[in-house]
Amino acid sequence: MTSKTNEAIKATPGLASDIERADKILASVIGPSTEVIKSYLGEGVTADWNEGRDDQNRRVAKLILSHSSNSVSATFGQKELKNPDRLEKRFNRLWGDLLQEISHKLSSKLRQTVAALEEN
Repeated sequence: MTSKTNEAIKATPGLASDIERADKILASVIGPSTEVIKSYLGEGVTADWNEGRDDQNRRVAKLILSHSSNSVSATFGQKELKNPDRLEKRFNRLWGDLLQEISHKLSSKLRQTVAALEEN
């Protein structure tokens, strides 16, 4: 997994260290499966961390997990970034969502290939 953190987060010491810890938890959730995806599909998974504001103008971190043209995202508040158990659960759900997106796209391509072969 390739991880990117934007400059606004890097410039905020408390948030930067929270994202660094969260990114390690994310890497442990994803584990070696990202390498399997890369070896079969030619492209790995990217985690992009950005800073933002929620609807109450509080600082949040937005994570976008992506592979090729598939992506899923989630927003994390500062308290949540300090809760490893909560992060692990959210990352598992987010990772599952991305895998589902990839699976749907691959299934669609497979159906198209089979249909084309059946026509011949």
